[in-house]
Amino acid sequence: MERGPARLPEVDVSQVPNAITVTGTVTGEPELRFTRRKTPVARFLMRSAERRWNAATHKWEEQPPLQYVCTVWRRYAEHAAETLTDGVRVVVTGRLTGTQDGVLHVSVEDIGISLFDRIAYTETTIPGALEPRPRPAPAAPAPSPVAEARTRRRDWWEQPPRPDAWHTCPSG
Repeated sequence: MERGPARLPEVDVSQVPNAITVTGTVTGEPELRFTRRKTPVARFLMRSAERRWNAATHKWEEQPPLQYVCTVWRRYAEHAAETLTDGVRVVVTGRLTGTQDGVLHVSVEDIGISLFDRIAYTETTIPGALEPRPRPAPAAPAPSPVAEARTRRRDWWEQPPRPDAWHTCPSG
């Protein structure tokens, strides 16, 4: 009895998750805001340029970069706003939520710092982390972001876009 390749069952494409994992570079600084219900939400811009091997020229070639607007919610939003900065290479896993003017919008489910060109430390792996560190006395309390968000007349979604507009990314 001759056996051919195993046949996969038919799949309803509408049931397939639109999850992606992409590596890219943060462009600009993340922006942290709060919804009316005080839920943290952060956005950051990211560029990703794939390299492909050209068999004819025997060289790697950069492909046109893809631009992303990444939206992060809740605890991840606060962590992303605190951790990410312009030029940091990251690995993002999330869901595609749409496109606008050639920019992909991603709802981020998980994010990490890429170790491609840097060493990342956590609070417990910082060299000398086991040694007690002196803690300075707290300064006068700064206004909390939550309190600032409460004083705004319009919530984040009702405000006009910033001049650097989320639907565009720097091309540099």
